[in-house]
Amino acid sequence: MNRLLRTITFLVILLFTSTAQGVPNDRHNQIDLPQGTIEGHLANGLRYIILPNNHPKHNLEIRLVVNAGTLQETNRQRGSAHMVEHMAFNGSTHFPVNSWTSYFKRLGMVPGHDMLATTGFNHTVYQLSLPVADFGYHVIKINDRRKTQGEIQIAHIMKAKNDSFPAINKKKKKSIEDIYKRLQNGERFEDLLKESDDNMSAENGGLLPWFGMGKMIDQIESAAFALKNIGDYSKPIETPFGWHILKLVDKRALGDYNSRSNEIKSFIMRSDRAAIVFHENAMKLKKNYGYSIDSKLVQKLNKTAEKVGYNDSLFKEKTKAQSNLPVATFSFNGKKEQYTLANLTSYIDRKNYTCAQLEDVLEAATDDTVMHINRRNIEMMHPEISNMVNEYKDGILLFEISNREIWAKASQDTVGQKRVFEANRDKYTWKEPRWRGRIVLCKDAATEKKVNKILSTESDDEVIDNKLRELNKNGTVVRSERGLFAKGANKYVDAVIQGETLTLPYGFKKAIIKGEYVQKPASYKEARGQVIQDYQEKLEKEWLEKLRNKYKVIRFE
Repeated sequence: MNRLLRTITFLVILLFTSTAQGVPNDRHNQIDLPQGTIEGHLANGLRYIILPNNHPKHNLEIRLVVNAGTLQETNRQRGSAHMVEHMAFNGSTHFPVNSWTSYFKRLGMVPGHDMLATTGFNHTVYQLSLPVADFGYHVIKINDRRKTQGEIQIAHIMKAKNDSFPAINKKKKKSIEDIYKRLQNGERFEDLLKESDDNMSAENGGLLPWFGMGKMIDQIESAAFALKNIGDYSKPIETPFGWHILKLVDKRALGDYNSRSNEIKSFIMRSDRAAIVFHENAMKLKKNYGYSIDSKLVQKLNKTAEKVGYNDSLFKEKTKAQSNLPVATFSFNGKKEQYTLANLTSYIDRKNYTCAQLEDVLEAATDDTVMHINRRNIEMMHPEISNMVNEYKDGILLFEISNREIWAKASQDTVGQKRVFEANRDKYTWKEPRWRGRIVLCKDAATEKKVNKILSTESDDEVIDNKLRELNKNGTVVRSERGLFAKGANKYVDAVIQGETLTLPYGFKKAIIKGEYVQKPASYKEARGQVIQDYQEKLEKEWLEKLRNKYKVIRFE
């Protein structure tokens, strides 16, 4: 069942009812359903249709279609179909007196957005958008681990598809197959890019942005991650956009938690669980603030909304005279806060609500408001937070003073750094030797020859850097990096040391690596981190001694 839920993205349930007019239902049996559709009937006669769809992933949409609407009303029954639609949201045996609203909100659903209903001439449709990605709270046991796939960058040659012209598509498919044969016969991927229909990427070597698992459409993702070695290319694959040949350009591991913490936090804050927590906190605050609504006014507004719709300009026009009336109130610290109809219509415009009970929309709107009030007055409400804020301010002040007297001074005073290094030169050493040198990546053999000439005739690093930059004046043919590298800091250095074959990035054919292993730093610059730390400790001791001499120290027992 769980496997089914993971793959299902669209579920349609059709309920066939016999009406007073006897509308025939045979037409529904003539619908051509896509391959893979699951169809059946429940014991109560309810017909169901389950339609799997891969995009978007982890979504479950439910439609309950009742084949009855305003067309079945008599003159004396005008409005009955619409009334029944609304009454269905009032409750049921298992969800009495509107309790369904709270239940679905705990699942992360929003009334008017994830819970909708419409009444037409010959049908009434109820719509639910369920967050099936979350099934509840779990205790997880790890049985096995696998190395992450990381992220990859690919280039592609593409032939675009146009579903309106099957004959053209047939030619496009044959064209991509011919390109693949030419690749197999030795033609270069780069030379064939001119035949790609993706002109924008073709101008940049066919490159697509870096992506990881779950970030690209399934067909490209599967084919791309199946490529093992940089430079490998795929057979032609078909996507909704056309046909592609993929080439693996580069790979990289996912960053650690520190480098991706902001991304992770952002994902959590957008999740359904965050929405649930937000709503529950808002409900607690509303209770504390004596939240109440003007039920009579809301009922009148509901009647107007049923006729013209919430997001229609007519709604604003019809309720213009009431715009300053409070539809909800809060009491905070003896002061009454009013939430007016004008505030509500502004919220509806921003959220683009189309169909929901006004009470539900109002509840979502005032959730935002009450949380804002709480943030605005949090220090007044919670003395412990006020004390914490004051401590934070004192901490900032201390930080600024310390930064001025110690940290910034130590990091900016190069003369002082050099003096500390020279006084403690024997102290600075590394547990493992480091490699000092230069790595130069070259586009071709001719560029490699020019670079070797520069390296053999010049010794000053700045002069070498300038001459290498000059080689790139008409386009990037050289990529240079110099410095001090610990083990694992540079993949090219590690490859040479370990005797492995160098795998160069796209567009580069040659690599020049010159340098040596060293055990100690040659200057304060190569041990700058430790030197600055030692300098800071020295400045701190001097500063504290200065303060002791200037001010009397009082000890509290």
